[in-house]
Amino acid sequence: EDQYGKYVVLDGRQRLTAIKDFLSNIFKLTGLNVWEDLNGQNYSELQKKKLAAAITRPFVPAVVILKESSSQVKYDVFDRLNTGGVIAEPMEIRNAVFQGGFNKLIRELAELPEFRRLWGIPSEAGELERNRLYRDMTDVELVLRFFALSQYERMDMKFKDYLGDYMDKRNKEYAKDQALAAADRAHFRRAVDNCWIVFGESAFRNSTDAKKSAPLADAVMISLSGYPADA
Repeated sequence: EDQYGKYVVLDGRQRLTAIKDFLSNIFKLTGLNVWEDLNGQNYSELQKKKLAAAITRPFVPAVVILKESSSQVKYDVFDRLNTGGVIAEPMEIRNAVFQGGFNKLIRELAELPEFRRLWGIPSEAGELERNRLYRDMTDVELVLRFFALSQYERMDMKFKDYLGDYMDKRNKEYAKDQALAAADRAHFRRAVDNCWIVFGESAFRNSTDAKKSAPLADAVMISLSGYPADA
């Protein structure tokens, strides 16, 4: 349950959608071994045969997480249910659970050409979809880390948990003060511009042939974010 009394499905969306589509006559019954003559029939055909009640009477059990529940409970539930064929990455889960203005901003900032240039993320659609940082939303997580660690004094839990907690609280702060988005955008862009001015393509590397390091990026980005780009 979100703050406006609406519900977000954390697990079971495919099943609920399949039920809805069957009741909308999009799907037909298949694979029945006991009542084989119903194979190939949709819901409206069952209604005509007065068999629809046998389909609609069963209920779908659900566990509801109330809006008063902590953001970490929501994340943990999603994380534990995340055991399907395609496992969601931590940032993909945060993106689904913690919706709001701040979440929208960090996804926008992750698309900045200047930020992608620092991390070697391509802009062309085909290459972009093959890039690991983009594919699993690590690029968005890197932006989140910058803001969360810029206010490290708020962290009183494990770092992984803190990232989700920070997103949730920042979303709420954005809802109360719309000016925060502009300030955060300027703060981030200043850090990105300064990193490129000082380090260029070698930014976030311990050595020339080393891979780019997220912890090093955190330190460098935050350190340089306080200086105007033309200083």
